[in-house]
Amino acid sequence: MNDSSQPPIIPESSANSNSVQDYHVPTVRMDDPNQPSRWSWVGVNCTAFGVSCILYPMFNVGGFCMFARSNFRIGSINDHSSGILISIFIFAIPVFITIYIASRIQCGAINEHFRHSVWSFNSALIGTFTFISISYLIIANNPELTSAHFIGIVFFVFGFTSSAISWVQWRELRHVVDNAWQWVLITIITWTGLGTLILGAGISYGLQALIRR
Repeated sequence: MNDSSQPPIIPESSANSNSVQDYHVPTVRMDDPNQPSRWSWVGVNCTAFGVSCILYPMFNVGGFCMFARSNFRIGSINDHSSGILISIFIFAIPVFITIYIASRIQCGAINEHFRHSVWSFNSALIGTFTFISISYLIIANNPELTSAHFIGIVFFVFGFTSSAISWVQWRELRHVVDNAWQWVLITIITWTGLGTLILGAGISYGLQALIRR
């Protein structure tokens, strides 16, 4: 016997396109704040290169003055010690300061917060070591250099130095920027290209003009 007091069982209707269960908020793809314009990366590297071309000769002169005003004289110490002092005051210190300032300029292209001091110090440290080492190896293995060699020398020096610096910068940058490897590629191409075309070709042309005279 059926109990008439029980309400009839109505089967659940399946959700349709107008039902609440089928409603969803359309997703909007937001711009990634960690992806700055790659052209800004090119621009800031070009700016850093231009500033470096101005600062480095100034620091060279300053390093020479520091060396000249010191108590050491080339004639009063052995040649090995004098060579070390000249390398430190005229080459190592100017290179270190120049790369440090250039790397601080490069920080302007990165919108995200990261350790600027670590970025700049490590860049200057590894850049100075690479620059001095590559330059020494090239000069030591090619004692008779001509003006025609300078383009190749500048290419290798800038290529190896920018590769070492950008690798150190990538290690810091990869934590805050997606596809940080693109920074490495842009940095190497910009510095090696500008260095070879402007400094390498310029020095070679200048030396050839002096030889003709």
